[in-house]
Amino acid sequence: MKMHPWPLGIIIAFIIFCSFMIAFAIYSKSQPVELVAKDYYQQELNYQDDIDAINRTVDEGLTPKLETESGKLWVTLPQGVQPQQGDIHLYRPDDPSADQHYKLLNPETGITTKGLKKGRWEVRVRFQYQNKWYQHQQTWVN
Repeated sequence: MKMHPWPLGIIIAFIIFCSFMIAFAIYSKSQPVELVAKDYYQQELNYQDDIDAINRTVDEGLTPKLETESGKLWVTLPQGVQPQQGDIHLYRPDDPSADQHYKLLNPETGITTKGLKKGRWEVRVRFQYQNKWYQHQQTWVN
């Protein structure tokens, strides 16, 4: 009796497929997951406040201006706006460990771009003026 090779081929193909799936699962589990912030739930609770601050900024015409000049990123608030407090958050979407935080205490603040990675950044400017919070988000490429 002669044995046909196709059952053996199916078994080998199945073993190769299962091996690939197991290797892929192990590889996927070893990759870091950085899509969510550490304080994700607190950020979610504050999300409506952020939306209100962004809308207030646009409605009242208090949008900050971002400019790159002489090795610095300049964040300039509209004329006559003196912030009571505030911060500038530079967020790197592909590398959260590169995020930067700065205080916004003056109407014009310069941030040195020398140590920042080249590429895309999300800039969030949040400040308090006349006891109301304002926020502006913009993409910036270094």
